[in-house]
Amino acid sequence: MHIGKNFYCGPGFTVLDHAKVTIGDNVMIAPHVSLLTAYHPKHYTQRIVRKMPDTFEPHGRGDYELISPITIGNNVWIGSSAIVLPGVSIGDNSIIGAGSVVTRSVPTDSLAIGSPAKVVRTITEDDLLPENMWEDFVPLTKTKNQNK
Repeated sequence: MHIGKNFYCGPGFTVLDHAKVTIGDNVMIAPHVSLLTAYHPKHYTQRIVRKMPDTFEPHGRGDYELISPITIGNNVWIGSSAIVLPGVSIGDNSIIGAGSVVTRSVPTDSLAIGSPAKVVRTITEDDLLPENMWEDFVPLTKTKNQNK
């Protein structure tokens, strides 16, 4: 697993990294996001638990598990409770909406939402907040009640 610079993740972040997971710089991941690199065969005869040779499982039982890497680009924001499935790449500067299930790769500069996640639009310069929006900003300060 590789994590770039200036990374943030909220509580409950889960990574099932049987395959490589690459996370770029300046990535923000909200609470309860899952990155899952493992999956199982579709046909039940290959998916059921059975006696397996040369397994590390203490009872000598297991199943077939397949893996595929996940790549998250730079400057990506992944909303709360999103799930990213095996083999997905998320392009630079993209946003994944809260609760989305990402089953396919997302291009650069994209906003993807839903289950399954779909790109709803491109993020552009029009999405910049006004430069003067912070002029009247008053930072929060501790009050006497907060110090008790």
